[in-house]
Amino acid sequence: MKASTRVRVAIILALIGTAVAAYSYTQLQQQDVLFNENSIQLEGENYRTWEANVIIGNYFYISSPRIVGSVSTNGTGVDFYLVDVSNWTAWQTDIGQRSALSIVHLNVDALSSQSTQKQFSSANLGEDAWIVILVNDEYPQVNSASVNVTIAFRYNSLFSAWAFIAGLAMLGIAIVRLIVITRRKAHYY
Repeated sequence: MKASTRVRVAIILALIGTAVAAYSYTQLQQQDVLFNENSIQLEGENYRTWEANVIIGNYFYISSPRIVGSVSTNGTGVDFYLVDVSNWTAWQTDIGQRSALSIVHLNVDALSSQSTQKQFSSANLGEDAWIVILVNDEYPQVNSASVNVTIAFRYNSLFSAWAFIAGLAMLGIAIVRLIVITRRKAHYY
């Protein structure tokens, strides 16, 4: 094969490797929404619950996956809890341990700033199912709070990591080939 053809092949390999590495790098962090509700009303109840599920075993990930989300309120007197399903019974019966039994707890003070969303993140995943709980601290006097909650499962994709490494390997091979071709060419002159 002629040197010019080898150079073209190496440049094409470098371009493909760069494209694969760049694209897969942008796809490393994945996120699946588990729960997304806006304008949740407590409707005259002491607390309301919802279930958020994800089967973690169905995901191929590297590093520690996380539960992330945000909560905002319009009104006052609301506590937010995210509880592992296995702790649900204990959470209901042991009021003094509710914070300790929760993966995430945002109390009334944390949610009192009504103009911004309160962000949270936890690597303590526990089970594959969680209970989203909103507690009305002002029950039964006040029932006008409205709450927005978003919860997602965030992870780094194993397949994207492999593609990123493959792209870098192609780029590295192309660079080495170009160096060898250039040195051979210089050696002949």
